[in-house]
Amino acid sequence: MLPLVESIILATVARLLPLNATGRPRIETKELLNKMVLVLESGMSWRHLGQCTQGVDFRTVHRHFISWSRMGVFRTAYQSLIRLHSRKSRRSEYHCMDSSYVKSIYGRDCVGRNPTDRGRRATKLSAIVDSSGIPISLVAFPANTSDYKTVDETLLQRLCPTPRPCPL
Repeated sequence: MLPLVESIILATVARLLPLNATGRPRIETKELLNKMVLVLESGMSWRHLGQCTQGVDFRTVHRHFISWSRMGVFRTAYQSLIRLHSRKSRRSEYHCMDSSYVKSIYGRDCVGRNPTDRGRRATKLSAIVDSSGIPISLVAFPANTSDYKTVDETLLQRLCPTPRPCPL
């Protein structure tokens, strides 16, 4: 993880979820964030986190991940990153759009039969990024939705405003 992204997320956690002076000793937020990133980057299940690393229990890491998500830590950190990115004088040369399938065994929302994986349940993620890789739009669809049907919705659901149009 980039040091800037890590520092913004940790600052957001400190601002939104201040530590209590009483109670059990708390786990370092940096350690929790590193374990969350390990799970998210590798695609392993939360349960396997205990087998790969030592220290914090996987249930604790998962509970903090859910708590941070509900409190809007990641959304607030992303908005801070977008503000920093938009201050740069360099404008994006182009935007790139693509979609990918994500297995969703236990999912209930946005789940459909994946045509590339023998009809197993999956979700299609459609994303637009700028030339530096910053996500502009990210939308989830059932896996059996055709790409040409996802384009309009993905273009409408922008996470951040673009200063000027550029080629897609």
